[in-house]
Amino acid sequence: MNRWHIQLFSGFRLREPGGSEILTKSRRLIDLLIILALQNDCSYSRHALAKQVFWDIDEGHDSRMRVLLSRATQKFSPYGKSFLRITGDTVWLDPALIEIDLTSVIQLIEEIGSEAIAGRPVKRIFETLGSMISPLELSPGNPSVDQALAAQKSRLRYLIQSKLVPATGVQFSTSIGSLIEILGLEDAASSSCCSQLMMIYAGIGDIGAIHRVFARHEDALDYDFGAVVSSSTHEVYELALSTEPFEGRSIQVSSVPVSPTSSFGFEAFIQKLNSLTRTARKGDFIEIIGSPGSGKSHALALLYFQLKIDTAVLFIDLDRIDQALDTEELHETATVILFDNYAAKYRSVVQHLTLATSAVIAVIATESVSGLPGSVKHSMPSLSAGTSLELGSGTEFILSMLSDNVLPEDSSTRFRYCSELVNLTAGNPGALIKAADIVKSLGFKAGLEFIHSDLLSYGPLTVDQGASSFRKVILEQINGLSPSHLRCCQFLTRLEQPIAVSAIVSSGLVNPGIIRDLCSIGFVQMQQNHSIKIVEPVRLVLSSVKQGQTLPEEWGQLCDSVCHWIQKFAHDVSNHLELSTSIVSLEVICRVLLERGDNLDGLKMFEAMSKWFPGANFTLDIVLQAEARLLSAEFLDPSDWVSFVVAVGKGLFHKGHYKKLLGLCRWAANFSDFEVLGPEGKYRLLNLFGLAYRGNELPEDAQRCYLEALRFAPSNESKVTLYFNLGCLAESISQHKDALNYYEMAATCYSPRTDRRLMTKNTLDILRLRSEIFPDEVRSVGILYSLFKESSVAQDRFTQAIILTGIGESKLKDTQAEDAGHYMIIGVFLCFQTGFTKNTVILCEPTFHSLSLFLRKSNLVRLSNQIEILALSLRNEPNLGGELPQILHLVLNEVLMQCLHELVQMGISIPLDLQMFFAECDSIQARNKEPVPVISIMESLSLKLSSRRAEEEDEVVEDLKHS
Repeated sequence: MNRWHIQLFSGFRLREPGGSEILTKSRRLIDLLIILALQNDCSYSRHALAKQVFWDIDEGHDSRMRVLLSRATQKFSPYGKSFLRITGDTVWLDPALIEIDLTSVIQLIEEIGSEAIAGRPVKRIFETLGSMISPLELSPGNPSVDQALAAQKSRLRYLIQSKLVPATGVQFSTSIGSLIEILGLEDAASSSCCSQLMMIYAGIGDIGAIHRVFARHEDALDYDFGAVVSSSTHEVYELALSTEPFEGRSIQVSSVPVSPTSSFGFEAFIQKLNSLTRTARKGDFIEIIGSPGSGKSHALALLYFQLKIDTAVLFIDLDRIDQALDTEELHETATVILFDNYAAKYRSVVQHLTLATSAVIAVIATESVSGLPGSVKHSMPSLSAGTSLELGSGTEFILSMLSDNVLPEDSSTRFRYCSELVNLTAGNPGALIKAADIVKSLGFKAGLEFIHSDLLSYGPLTVDQGASSFRKVILEQINGLSPSHLRCCQFLTRLEQPIAVSAIVSSGLVNPGIIRDLCSIGFVQMQQNHSIKIVEPVRLVLSSVKQGQTLPEEWGQLCDSVCHWIQKFAHDVSNHLELSTSIVSLEVICRVLLERGDNLDGLKMFEAMSKWFPGANFTLDIVLQAEARLLSAEFLDPSDWVSFVVAVGKGLFHKGHYKKLLGLCRWAANFSDFEVLGPEGKYRLLNLFGLAYRGNELPEDAQRCYLEALRFAPSNESKVTLYFNLGCLAESISQHKDALNYYEMAATCYSPRTDRRLMTKNTLDILRLRSEIFPDEVRSVGILYSLFKESSVAQDRFTQAIILTGIGESKLKDTQAEDAGHYMIIGVFLCFQTGFTKNTVILCEPTFHSLSLFLRKSNLVRLSNQIEILALSLRNEPNLGGELPQILHLVLNEVLMQCLHELVQMGISIPLDLQMFFAECDSIQARNKEPVPVISIMESLSLKLSSRRAEEEDEVVEDLKHS
């Protein structure tokens, strides 16, 4: 469909769908279109737009706007459907009907970043971008136009800094420098512009440009305002000069084929090809000709793994590379190249790649004769569509047709998916080829999901079906959706990943009834923790058609509402576990807000998200974007500023960018007046500085910051964090006694608001260090009792359980043996209720040994033997996820409760501080209605252990014989 065109570069132009320029003398109409085109989502409220267009008139804005819009519609109507739309109070440009050159430039910049990160060539895209752009200078006059233009230039600088520079780095430094110059992105008088440009040039390694930008900024301030450069800009200048440039991504066109486990009887054929490659002359080609599914890709894979033993060989899937590949971007060499999926359109690519890599010979897999000069041709026997393949050969057949980017990385998942396809098609190679077509188009997971689901309305998969029929089926169902249901699908398609139901409902654009309807027809799936996700087949089809596009104002409303929603609940992590599955979707929204640049919502959302999730969960991309926005932000409230710095800093720390973190901290130290900050702000900054010094292996500086931060710690929770950090720091430099002292000081500051994960880690570190430092010394029962009481306040049952086992062991060593068994038994019982995992087994193993000794001394020999057998069985069980662990869990509970009841019958009563826990254990055990056959299971476990010992002894004897 032909579209209208708005040109903003080199002055404003409007062209109708036929290509002719529409001339207008109405300055107001031009201002109207420019302001809308410069908006990120091309929309504006009618009232705000009226005030900006008629900025020099005091009254009658709305009535004048109505007249202007009416005349605009009349002017555009002779050329087709008007691109200027009015919905309620919103005036917007319909992206389906108009193309804006600025929007195209932004899309190309984002495409370059994405392609470079994926290791694909970008030189051609840079050339396309260069042919489109010219100075972004519009006629001055309307201050709103000037402001919108300045905002767009800031956005372009931000995109270059956060998208292009990390992906392309020094490899395209000249192109990036030219892009900045041609677009006219430098505003010498603006400190934020100066900061952005200096960090961009730092990322591409252009030190001279950093000095030039700073000098021009200094001159502009002095000449225009008689002012000097701010301290914050000085700090960015120093930071830029010390920042390491990004290296960029080398272009890789080669890959590794799936390692074949079966030769399909091709041994002689592969041996022949191997011999030919070793006797070839420079420029020779070998063609493997066969019909689809005949095994060409499989033959190439077999040849690849034979050759790679002693030959430099590349495997290139031509369907996965750019036809317009520029060989100057390649960084690969080889003697032999294997080309899969050859077609006539790839002829020039094959010839260029062969020359660029200095290869002696190329082997190509093709469906028909290539016509390449001097090639040697070999045909492959094709598989009959009526042949039925077994599971193993069928799996190999599927793998030969699919590339690595389609297959799951995990080998067990890969085998399970292939097995499903073989079963669905009864091993028919022709039907498998059609199944592979679906998988290639939708991906393995979505393809299987589609074949299994109700979306496949045309019956079982057969050889005769058309390759595109699955898309048609989904599209027909999409066209039957109501506008509100389609809107929900559009949002979920753009997000791609799960998002919390409460987050998307908070926008007011989607209600729970719509979500239930979409779940019932199979378009949407309810995920764990109350989150939803559009099913993959529907997402892929919807994203490729017009119906999948979201309206700019609706998408903006969703982003804004989710941002406000997450800020509102940022402190209440425990009640919103559904967000753990929403991190990727929330990053998508946060990225949109960061790129918008017209307010601080992006940084506010990033800071709120950092409270929900550990920094390690963020992608590096979003952390760098947040850093770029922070460095260019102006006029921040001190408390907000501290929160943003800490959130970005922790993100850099968790991503391992310790030098960038240290640079950020030094910038922050000089950017603000430290004395103006409140105690909490000083504490948070000093704690972050300590983290930066730790990451850069400067322990003395880190310790100084942490100790200084203790002066300003606003609460006990803050002190726990600082003492714990000091303990970790001391332990990292082998000062174990100091570390133990800091951990124990942290424990004295526990409160109901202490983070449970931190408290558990700190407590376990205390127990671990005490056992390492004082191996022959009885654990201090008093300290353990104190820890136990503190952890009781916070209701951390796992920590309580671990401490109970420690108290029991300490009592046993301290000859307070009468009730030591109660503590150990109840502690172990509760440990395994919180998680039947290998980690729990490791933590409880010393207690099992002590408990067995205690029971033996108490003349409970049978129970002591059973505890020993269970401990050995748990330790030797490699997988705690099957049926056996569940049985072991039930038997362990039964034996432990028998131990408790036997001790009570012997007159050893339950201590008062354990009464509540004893009742809880009894209640848990009472829920198991089925009798547990302890004796028979114990006999079975004993036999298995004996058999295993015998096998180990035999292995030792064999080893001795061989030695």
